[in-house]
Amino acid sequence: MWPNCDSDSGTKGTQLKGQLVGGIINQFVFLRVRVSDNGRGVMERIKRNLRYNRLSGSIPETFKNLTLLSELVLSDNYLEGPIPLFLGELKSLQVIDLSNNGFDDSIPPGLGALPDLKRLSLYDNSLSGGIPHQLGNSSSLEELYLMDNWLSGLLPPELGNLTDLRYMIHGPRS
Repeated sequence: MWPNCDSDSGTKGTQLKGQLVGGIINQFVFLRVRVSDNGRGVMERIKRNLRYNRLSGSIPETFKNLTLLSELVLSDNYLEGPIPLFLGELKSLQVIDLSNNGFDDSIPPGLGALPDLKRLSLYDNSLSGGIPHQLGNSSSLEELYLMDNWLSGLLPPELGNLTDLRYMIHGPRS
């Protein structure tokens, strides 16, 4: 039924076209839910990789119900509009990769409230404004990719609080 889907690489190269609608949640996001082998029946956090699928439109509001979502990879599509504020409420998120799309407006400050966020990749969009100082609260952040946007201003000094930060790439749009 899903020839290009496997448990390691996610859904890639399926050439989906059209709007990214809420119904896609039922068809894709829950494909990677497993019960752990520790005998306690704890559900593994949900991971979804929908990169390179020619998705367009905006991230649907129904994604805010994915409270167990740990990885959201929507890079290399045709998504646009502002990055939804509700992403900052999905406390299980560890990876957000929205790179190489058409997102505009500013980086939502609420992303700095994600306690387990390890990688934030927003490069190659049309984001503007400054880098929110709240990102300095993301104590687990290890990788921050912001290059090729229209960001302005100085780096917030709060980013100096990120003791686990290994990679930070920020630069102007070329």
